[in-house]
Amino acid sequence: MSIRTELLIHTKYGPREIIDFLKSKNFGDVKTEQTHTPNYCLITLTISNNEKRTINFHMGVETPIGYCNLLTMGADSTGQLILKSIADQIGGFYNPEDYEEKYQQIDGKICDQDGLSYFLRYAALTSQLKDSHDLEGFEDAIQDWNNKYRRKK
Repeated sequence: MSIRTELLIHTKYGPREIIDFLKSKNFGDVKTEQTHTPNYCLITLTISNNEKRTINFHMGVETPIGYCNLLTMGADSTGQLILKSIADQIGGFYNPEDYEEKYQQIDGKICDQDGLSYFLRYAALTSQLKDSHDLEGFEDAIQDWNNKYRRKK
């Protein structure tokens, strides 16, 4: 019987990017909790029925494909849904049941795995792109970022 669901993602995606994505998908109240271990934190979220869920975020885990960030949750349908939605957006290697090492490679909506520009990453993580050819969504994301984060003169 499976205990956890796993997702390996590129190390360029840290807790902040995952939190931004979860907030954009309305997964409820999302925040980070630091632990005593420097390369490990918890991302907590409250879903629809005030149920609290936790994503274990392990940074810089050595794997056969190189160093990755490992996200884990309980292996129930909610944990699988949350991690699969992250994989569908940013890509990674997804394993719904840890007792079998059957990782599925998921390219995500943006499949350029070797160096997304900052704005393209922002657009993908805030769910503003329909696919990798959505220039209008990309333009909207730049405007959105500009309105939220640009320093006011």
